[in-house]
Amino acid sequence: TARCPFTRENGVGDAPDSFAFDGHRVRKWNVSSQPYGKAWVAGDVITCTIDLTPGPGGGTVSYHRNGVPLGVAFDNVRRWRDAGGGDTSAAAALAYFPAVSLSMDERVALNFGDAPARYPVEGYAPLQASPDEKPVLAPVERGLRVFEALAAPPDAAAARVEIRRPLLLRFEEETLMAATALRRAGPLLASPATRRYITRGCLIPAIMRAAANSEALPEEAAAGAAAAGGWARGGT
Repeated sequence: TARCPFTRENGVGDAPDSFAFDGHRVRKWNVSSQPYGKAWVAGDVITCTIDLTPGPGGGTVSYHRNGVPLGVAFDNVRRWRDAGGGDTSAAAALAYFPAVSLSMDERVALNFGDAPARYPVEGYAPLQASPDEKPVLAPVERGLRVFEALAAPPDAAAARVEIRRPLLLRFEEETLMAATALRRAGPLLASPATRRYITRGCLIPAIMRAAANSEALPEEAAAGAAAAGGWARGGT
């Protein structure tokens, strides 16, 4: 923003209303720097929380590393009341935005709420609201429970979800039932607004549980895979 210009020389934390944590140098920045936190490594999840609740003193910015609090980094964060009382123009001028400064060959994955938080912090909400439970998550989870139950041994399936599983159900019929169940999630998986949240929060956990609890593949499945050219293996 105009209050916090970013250039080749100035990044996050180099302006009075900009706040930053650098886990490489283990310091915090707000115009000047001070020691703070713990060193991060590749794969760490860093959570930033900001509290602008009205009250005495300034607002606060804190950080977490893999769910472990690093403590309050800044307690001098200006709120709109600090700048102009009920002046709405001052309120708009003091909006805060997430930002990242990166050096050459550095990269980061950001999550503002379009996927479930790996380490949610009690009392704080993401910038982006999660999908509604009843109209969005409940139908998807119901369909995925049916899919998971079909992939599990009969005794384990009955313990997790109440469905009647025919003892002589053929592999092709199970596949059709699973596809019907997954069709509930189809539109939401295709929607840019919900696909990341549904994939990470519902689909991947269900598939992992199904894979962990499944029996040996039926002979029909193995034969079908062989006819299609064998199993594919990949990595990242």
